[in-house]
Amino acid sequence: MAPPSWIQRGRTIQPGQSLLGLACAESYIVSKTDRKPEMSPVACPSGFEEAERCVQCALCLPHCPTYRLTHDESESPRGRLAMLAAWGGDSAALDPSMRAALDHCLGCLACEVVCPAAVPYGRLIDRYHEVTERPLRTPLVRLLVWLTRRHRVAGALHHLLQGLQETGILSFLRRIAPGGLARVLSLMPDPYPRAGTNLRRMGARNAGTRRVSILMGCVSSLWMPEAYAAAETLLVRWGYAVDLAPHAFCCGALARHAGRVRTAEALRAELRDVLSADQPVLVLDSGCVGETRAALGSDRPGARPVHELAAFLDANWPEAFKATLDRPERVGLHIPCTQRTEVGDAGAPARLLRRIGNLTVQAIPDGYGCCGAAGSYVLREPGMSGALAAPLVGSLGPEPPDRIVTTNIGCRLRWQAELRQAGLEIPVEHPVDILLRACGHPRPATG
Repeated sequence: MAPPSWIQRGRTIQPGQSLLGLACAESYIVSKTDRKPEMSPVACPSGFEEAERCVQCALCLPHCPTYRLTHDESESPRGRLAMLAAWGGDSAALDPSMRAALDHCLGCLACEVVCPAAVPYGRLIDRYHEVTERPLRTPLVRLLVWLTRRHRVAGALHHLLQGLQETGILSFLRRIAPGGLARVLSLMPDPYPRAGTNLRRMGARNAGTRRVSILMGCVSSLWMPEAYAAAETLLVRWGYAVDLAPHAFCCGALARHAGRVRTAEALRAELRDVLSADQPVLVLDSGCVGETRAALGSDRPGARPVHELAAFLDANWPEAFKATLDRPERVGLHIPCTQRTEVGDAGAPARLLRRIGNLTVQAIPDGYGCCGAAGSYVLREPGMSGALAAPLVGSLGPEPPDRIVTTNIGCRLRWQAELRQAGLEIPVEHPVDILLRACGHPRPATG
């Protein structure tokens, strides 16, 4: 995709001319005289001033999945920052080529982690979504955001889908559904999880003296309930008392990244009300860690600490505790973007798994740097998402592992879909599932 003609670096850049050849050290100059009347009339917004902090050093480029896939500067963080700075500075209107490039951003924040100028890229791209509401042009994304605050409706829909699974209708729909519906159904777990989990019945055995809360994610607690049951069982065995919310809660990430800031803030307030004020909060889905930390103010002294589960289990492993599988297994470990950027500890899942006897951990190459799930991205940008997912199955090599392990529900669903499409029956699990089996426990009942 060619950059807009108004982006300049000391001279006019015509449509069709790539930005790849531009020297990194020089700044983009945006001309107000080349503004085209046919461009979108979206008003010049505020809130993009920090985009001008980008020094165009190019350190972010090799970390950006869309740039690694396309080798197009307009699909890179610094290309997008130049666009936001120009649009926010009223030097250019938001034209279709700009919108496409900005919409393609995954929000993985790999660029933000390596940026020497500390440009708050995540906040800027969220602001873009807020102003334009582009993610909400996809009806299913609008539905998901609407469901985040309607727990009973979401629960009823979950029960409906489970009923369709039991009657065989869901499997039939997977085979005949057209286009977009087929894509949505392909991302759902197959078979669909049982609707009635025993998570609410947990607590009777919680006699430990150390207390923790587990955040029950809005998607993960419904679509990988066995991981939550395994986490509770293991923590109780380690002497913890575990508090669980009465139903699933959304951390607000889905709404925020879709541009619904008010909804996201309301969901943050719900978290603050439901999570106990004086004990650590454990999160099973790496994609919920950043938003939960922000909601609870975990960066402030004395605030409730928020831990990703694998990192917490590794850091608090009892000295005398042993875990060994009955037979040798080899697992492929997928590290989600959010494990690197939001959790800030990409090594935690591997460290935890390597404590287990009879288990070989195989690191899965990161392909383009993202599996393409990225929350609702897989629904609103299916083309780019599919291209990013294309190398996944091939990255397993000629001898695929016995299982795939990941700490993110979106990555888990993406892997399950890609493996089914390739005809491979390889389970995808959370690290705590394997750890519990290594402790001699059967998989906890979830129905």
